[in-house]
Amino acid sequence: MIVKNEEWEIKEKERKRKYYLDNKKEVILRSKNYYHSHKTLHPRKKIFWHNLSGVYEFICLPTNKRYIGRSTHLRVRRSMHLSRLRKQYYKDRDFQKDFNLYGEENFTFKPIVICEEDDAKKYEQYFVDLYKENDLLYNRAIEDVDTCKGIKHTEETKAKRRKPVTPECKKKLKEIGKLRRTYSNLIQIWENLHYNQGLKFDQIAKMYGTNFHTVKKYITKYAKEVDC
Repeated sequence: MIVKNEEWEIKEKERKRKYYLDNKKEVILRSKNYYHSHKTLHPRKKIFWHNLSGVYEFICLPTNKRYIGRSTHLRVRRSMHLSRLRKQYYKDRDFQKDFNLYGEENFTFKPIVICEEDDAKKYEQYFVDLYKENDLLYNRAIEDVDTCKGIKHTEETKAKRRKPVTPECKKKLKEIGKLRRTYSNLIQIWENLHYNQGLKFDQIAKMYGTNFHTVKKYITKYAKEVDC
């Protein structure tokens, strides 16, 4: 009799992980075959794809319109879509509008292809090309799924972009540029004080009349974004 304790669970997880890494292609192929031969299973049992990579579609059932995308972790991507839609800050206005109109129960997330990460782009492009002619896509990047090529802007957006830059706007842009340069220099100085001279965050904060949390945030979070 096997005694299932915490140590056993850790070993079992490690064993499964090792098996998956050693037999990744076989596992993915088996998963695809399982999906196509067990479409009538209970919904809770059709979650084999949760930890796999591939191409998916998010369909609005009343309109048959869909968003096609790819992910290295399908379950996480599904949760991300739903979270943003529920909180009302989804990037696509049409998608958000239909979600609010028809409700979450009328949207379904479904994997189309389970594949390796390197092959996902070509499959995504194939399905985008398949549906783009009938205007059944929420996707904006159509000609190339990795770029903005093919995005159609509204006349209002085009008119805004045609407007010349005013002198006031130019002044604001100059001020923003100065702030960015100052900001990057400040982080560089603080990084030097912390890493090279060994000063603590609270010591740097006293020198520059700020607080401990601000210095810590700049050094640990934003320093990587600036070419120091």
